[in-house]
Amino acid sequence: FWANKHKHRQAQYQRLPGYRHFHSIYPATRNPQAGVTILLAETLTDICDTVHVMVPEHLRGFLVHIRLESRHSATLHIIGVYYPTSANKDTTPSWTAKIRDQMNAYIREESSKYRKLIDSNKCNIIIAGDFNGVAYQHDRTAAAPLTQSDRLHMRFVQELASAHSIYPTQPSPRPPTYYNKHPDTKQRVAISRIDDILTTIPQPQHDNPTTCGHTTTTISTLDMHTDHDGLQWKCPFAKLNMLPPPPTVDTYTDDGSKKVNTPISAEDAATLKSELRTQLEGQLASFNAKVQLHLVSSKDPDSATIDNLGEELTNLLTRAKEIALEVCATTSTRPTPESKLRSRPRKAKLA
Repeated sequence: FWANKHKHRQAQYQRLPGYRHFHSIYPATRNPQAGVTILLAETLTDICDTVHVMVPEHLRGFLVHIRLESRHSATLHIIGVYYPTSANKDTTPSWTAKIRDQMNAYIREESSKYRKLIDSNKCNIIIAGDFNGVAYQHDRTAAAPLTQSDRLHMRFVQELASAHSIYPTQPSPRPPTYYNKHPDTKQRVAISRIDDILTTIPQPQHDNPTTCGHTTTTISTLDMHTDHDGLQWKCPFAKLNMLPPPPTVDTYTDDGSKKVNTPISAEDAATLKSELRTQLEGQLASFNAKVQLHLVSSKDPDSATIDNLGEELTNLLTRAKEIALEVCATTSTRPTPESKLRSRPRKAKLA
């Protein structure tokens, strides 16, 4: 999935093919710039029930919550966030602190609601976005001292770790993601790591970030005229306890499936009767003798004997079906591959 804040009060975005888009747009009646978008690959949404969870109205523009459910997989909650900053001329420190508290309360409540499922590996949570606060003290460079938002966020990250087993996907020290321009040289100066991904997935060790099978890396946007680098987290489906998306190639097995044409012709019926007598006559006689001995003559047949006779009868019927498929006229029941169905118009056009 892909999460990103966007500074539009309306859905002014470019749709990407192969993805479903989920937005939390800031109400047009209010001034601050905000908005969160999550993109989910259709290969994932096609195999899951995708629920766009409605968040409280006062969090619109700051938080979007998606729930993915599948019958044979753990439930996955994806929460995209944008914590506002008091550096904006339309905001105040008290207002941004209030929104931060409200967002933390929502995440805290959702994490508590699913704690038992998380502990039993039946549910996972991913929280990603721009927190406008650092998770660790070393996430701020020497060029920028800690802020009140940093202290509030560090406290909240510690709470999530201790109470809900939710951690940043990358341990400290970590590369920065937010930059400012130097007033003289106009070069980018690293300021902080305010963009982050937090999750319930077991965390890697500090000395070996790949020990848990997932990795977090930054993506440089030096030539894209933006003050944020991208942040990428790769995690196998197995770590999420989810089924992987279906492959794009045809997965059916050409086992030559076929069925006997009905009604069976008189010639095929005679041939089948002859073959059944030749191949199964001895086994049928043996089976009939066992039935007479254990079921007809015995007053109290035991369950093990009945089970054995049932299995033997099943084997006889299976072999009889095989013989019928060998000697009678049949029709193929093999499915036509979807790729062939899709390619027929294309082949006709090329022809």
